[in-house]
Amino acid sequence: MDNKDELRTEMYARRAAINDRAERSARICLRAAALPAVRVAHVVHCYLPIRTEVDTLPLLGGLLDDGRRIIVPVLRANSVEMDHSYLPALDSTALGRGLFGTPAPRTILTAAINDWDIVLVPLLAFDRRGHRLGYGKGYYDRLLARSTKPAYGLAFAAQEVPHIPAESHDCPLDGIITENEVIVFAERHAP
Repeated sequence: MDNKDELRTEMYARRAAINDRAERSARICLRAAALPAVRVAHVVHCYLPIRTEVDTLPLLGGLLDDGRRIIVPVLRANSVEMDHSYLPALDSTALGRGLFGTPAPRTILTAAINDWDIVLVPLLAFDRRGHRLGYGKGYYDRLLARSTKPAYGLAFAAQEVPHIPAESHDCPLDGIITENEVIVFAERHAP
């Protein structure tokens, strides 16, 4: 399937049909926490989950408990770029709703590009060449084009497809973490 919009429609449905999402997300979070680049990271950039994405809250909670710092993306109205904010906690005093109803820090503690050691990204689909299919707005491609740090996608194994149609602006990932395995590609960046 070469049409990204058609593939997105299919993958939204496929991801929504995954059962045992909480248990699978927990396994993905355990694998992510054990990843060498995460184990040595002082600061981790990671998304706050929406809809049927891999739930990153167990991972983020563990990292915060371990004394690590977390940076999350923040969407702004009328902008094609994401801002980035440190997230001091996961409770209701720290988290609220941002643009499009996405979880966001109540107080923005601005972080700059590359203040982090690794980036963990959401996706709709992935292939074994390191390509990801996102939601079509290009937020993460723009971020990954500017970041010099390793980037791993968090996904359910069912989100794998044989081929993601890649365009010149699409940035491949260093790896994918699923509930079944960690797939490492030729790394773009050393940790």
